[in-house]
Amino acid sequence: MDLYLSVSGGLGKHVSALRALRTAARIYDNIYVCSPYYDLFKSAEYISGVYKPEEMRDFLFDAVENSDSVLRIDHMYDMDRFIRKELNYKDAWGDIVEVEVDDDDYNKLTIHPLTVYPDLQNQVDEVMKAVSDGGFEDFVIVQFWGGQSPLGDPNAGYTLENEPLKRSYPVHKAQAFVDEFILKHPKTMVVHYALDNEPTLEGTYKKVIPYLAYYLLSAHDKCRGVISIDSSLPHITTGNCKVVTVWGHTLPDSFGYSCNKNIIQKCRRNDILYFTGAGPSGARIDYIEPKKFLKEVDDYLFEGKDAE
Repeated sequence: MDLYLSVSGGLGKHVSALRALRTAARIYDNIYVCSPYYDLFKSAEYISGVYKPEEMRDFLFDAVENSDSVLRIDHMYDMDRFIRKELNYKDAWGDIVEVEVDDDDYNKLTIHPLTVYPDLQNQVDEVMKAVSDGGFEDFVIVQFWGGQSPLGDPNAGYTLENEPLKRSYPVHKAQAFVDEFILKHPKTMVVHYALDNEPTLEGTYKKVIPYLAYYLLSAHDKCRGVISIDSSLPHITTGNCKVVTVWGHTLPDSFGYSCNKNIIQKCRRNDILYFTGAGPSGARIDYIEPKKFLKEVDDYLFEGKDAE
């Protein structure tokens, strides 16, 4: 029996689907995926074929003509149990494709992007050259805002206020954190995972490279770890290195990974539903202060080394 799955939403959601499909590959003979992030799915040897969004018609016809197939169209954010926060990403995907997703499969993304896109190595080498040329011993990858697709218009305007659920860490606090981090760890380069139209943090290395290159970077032996909000970066890197995720309106119970260090900031969340039709929430977040944030990072990524 073959599975045909159409996935919608942001990059992180697609990565979570791919993680879940590793278990599904043991149940289905072949898995075919329609996704705007088709390069991601091409990098997984357990995915038999991919379709771009403009090929949806062919995706549907191929599924319908295959008499031994299951067709699933992703409407996760409309699912009753997901809106009620009774399902997390992993189990919601399991419901959609009718498998019980294995925790080990989900916590470790197993893809081989270099076999499909060998030029990614040049992107990785460029970052590692910056580490070496800068006299750094290792590096961390950080993400403090997001909410836009890397497939979008790079010249489009960007605002941190466009998220229905607030996840970003304030710019001034992010800069203060980076300043404190650099002072404490001068031999660790800070690689800023961000698009060109997003704010730039002083003292960081920021260069837009493919997201699959970040998967490879996070698995590098010089990667100390990842520091991120709830966005695409933890989905890409979890299982490759230590990951610290700081949470705003969303919660790790729904979107995160128990194997990571999850910092839950104080916020009134009882009336926040994971459904965009409910409109934006104005619930205040008591953001973690940069010094305390750094202490949490030190205790996890640096195992308390030199921590105050």
